[in-house]
Amino acid sequence: MIVVPAAPGVLAVRLLDERSMRRSVATTRTIDAAEYELRLELDVSVSLDGVLLLEKGTLIEERVYSVDKVNLSASVEEQTIVLAEMRSALARKLIRRIEAVMPSLPGE
Repeated sequence: MIVVPAAPGVLAVRLLDERSMRRSVATTRTIDAAEYELRLELDVSVSLDGVLLLEKGTLIEERVYSVDKVNLSASVEEQTIVLAEMRSALARKLIRRIEAVMPSLPGE
C-alpha cells in the first residue's frame, strides 16, 4: 500500500478497514434461509494539516434482503447490488461526519 501525504490545507481521509458480515435473519418452513442481513463496517480517520479531526471512527450500514431459493443467481446479484448501495450510504455518512468535524474556514 502506498500512502501519499496530504499537501498543506488538504483534508486527509484514511480508510483503515472494511468488514462485511452476512447472517440469516429469517428461515422458511424447511429451515432454509429466507432473508439475510448484511452489515458493512468502515473504519476511517480524518486529519487536516497533521491535526487529527476524527480518530478511527467506525461507520456502519445494515440492510436485509430476501433470498430466492429457486433463482440463486438473482439472489447473488441482489446481494452485490445491496452491497454497492451500502457503500454509497457509507460514503454519504463519511461526508456528513467530515462536515461535522471540519473547522470553519475563514470568512464562513
